[in-house]
Amino acid sequence: MKRLLAALMLPVWALGSFAANMQKTEPPAASLHLRGDFDTALAEARASGKKLLVLLSDPYNRETPECVALLRRHALEIGKNAVTVIVIAGQQSYPVELLYTTRFPVLFLLTNEEVLLEGAVLCTEKGIQKFWDSARS
Repeated sequence: MKRLLAALMLPVWALGSFAANMQKTEPPAASLHLRGDFDTALAEARASGKKLLVLLSDPYNRETPECVALLRRHALEIGKNAVTVIVIAGQQSYPVELLYTTRFPVLFLLTNEEVLLEGAVLCTEKGIQKFWDSARS
């Protein structure tokens, strides 16, 4: 009888332990909010006093999902410092002359007054670090 009771309690204990571990870890960067419209994101950046982080891609680029995953890993820092928008070249309105590039996907960091702080940085771990160095200064 004791063995049966112990066998029944094991799954309950395992679930409780799993739930306790889930509460100890931070949720995986689900707080990254990628806006889909440049003008709306710019207005939000102006209202919040934050910078504007633009992910510029083209519709056929296969590296864009990897870039979004990289941004999600830095979501907490990004959320504190910037409003994030993804812009697909040729499909949305954005300041083309300010955000000009021939390589995709790239990141641009703008002030909320559309002044370029960092531009055309490839979406890499090193590129993200370069942004935060600029954002802090």
